[in-house]
Amino acid sequence: NDGGDGLLVAEALCEAGPPDVAVWLYRRDGIGAAPVGANLLDRVHVVRDGDDFAATLARTDLIVDALYGIGARAGLPDDLAAALVAVNERGQERRTLRVALDIPTGVDADTGAADPAAFHADLTVTLGRPKRGLFLPHGLRFAGEIVVDTLDLGEPGVPDDAPRLIGREDAARLLPRREADAHKSDAGALMIVGGSANYFGATTLAGNAALRAGVGLLTLAVPRGILNAVAAQIAEATFIPLPESEWGVIGASERSDLTAEIAAWLAGGRYTALQIGNGIGRNAATLEALNGFFGLGSSRPVTQQGEPAPPGGGPLSMPILFDADGLYWLTTVEGWWDRLRGLDLVLTPHPGEMARLRGVAPREVAAAPWEHAREAARQWGQTVVLKSGHTTVATPEGALWVAPVANPALATAGTGDTLAGTIGGLLAQGLSPADAAILGLWLGSRAGELARTEVGTLPLVASDLPRYLGRAIKELESAED
Repeated sequence: NDGGDGLLVAEALCEAGPPDVAVWLYRRDGIGAAPVGANLLDRVHVVRDGDDFAATLARTDLIVDALYGIGARAGLPDDLAAALVAVNERGQERRTLRVALDIPTGVDADTGAADPAAFHADLTVTLGRPKRGLFLPHGLRFAGEIVVDTLDLGEPGVPDDAPRLIGREDAARLLPRREADAHKSDAGALMIVGGSANYFGATTLAGNAALRAGVGLLTLAVPRGILNAVAAQIAEATFIPLPESEWGVIGASERSDLTAEIAAWLAGGRYTALQIGNGIGRNAATLEALNGFFGLGSSRPVTQQGEPAPPGGGPLSMPILFDADGLYWLTTVEGWWDRLRGLDLVLTPHPGEMARLRGVAPREVAAAPWEHAREAARQWGQTVVLKSGHTTVATPEGALWVAPVANPALATAGTGDTLAGTIGGLLAQGLSPADAAILGLWLGSRAGELARTEVGTLPLVASDLPRYLGRAIKELESAED
């Protein structure tokens, strides 16, 4: 009964009035078994031929695609492909709203394979539960924003660990609340260790995002030589000038022990979360410094699997987020997931970093992001945020949460740093690794939507996002009032 849901929409639009409703019946004689009124086709304009199709399309403001269902494959008949090319061109020319029901016609619901002429939706209302193909290359290019209508069926056959889109209600439930007498220390304290001569902007991006996410105190621990440049970009942070092995490179020096310095700052219990990696670089001295801090010096033999993480130079009871070259450091530590098993971590790789961490080709991660995220989280026993078109949060228990929107405006340098800072700021406020990742991903996604609307797709840069992150949080707060 492909198309039956479209006929239901047509009937609902007729009932709502006053817009004129047109229906194109592709290889279908009538309403069939669709649960609509028998006279529906008398109440709408039924498109009959090519000239009528073109004329109707020219005056259309809303297009609903209900042509094919989830059983169809990606290849389209020539006549249907030609019609969808015209529909897609219409949408681009006049910004006609295009809505797909369940899945855009021409997209494979399982693999994401897509016909070049597939219906290019602005919004896909997928029914029952998310369809895997909507989130995979190349299907996500045609899906637009994705909304799930559960149909209130209860879905008895759907497992508890089925992927879930992160909704506004999920984000609102996790948003930290402050009491009227709250002090900045009640809102958590985050230390970000990062920065280098080539990448000092990364710590600024992450830090500004953490502040907009609500953290009460932010400290940036950066190489001594770049501190002034970083400090000029972020007024609300405090700073720790770290020893340098050379200018702009974090590492031990003859006059200072890096491990001891960071450990001394953390030992007081002031910091409630630690973030490592933004702009830190891959210099050998920096990697060695991280080995020393975590008690994994190069001269130390690899421990037995399952041995708790050593305490390093100071207490590491707070959760830790690894991003960017912090993740690269992990790949240099044999069996790092066992050696750091006693710590609560959030890992935020993009597909290339995930491939390196898992020892597979990047194309394998791109082809099956959900599977790789879930397997990695289970193997490592940590929360994983796999950044992609529809970024995914995977938990060690097997839960999978997916961002509802793929935003091409975020395909620009530094947006990963802002996402990491957002999650880090929420970690510091006491959210669990999974909850911080889920809320941080929704806020980052919503901030990207708001920024794209006002700034545009091509002009958007990562430093635009913290301002819109604040607006995304305000939306959630306003909904509670």
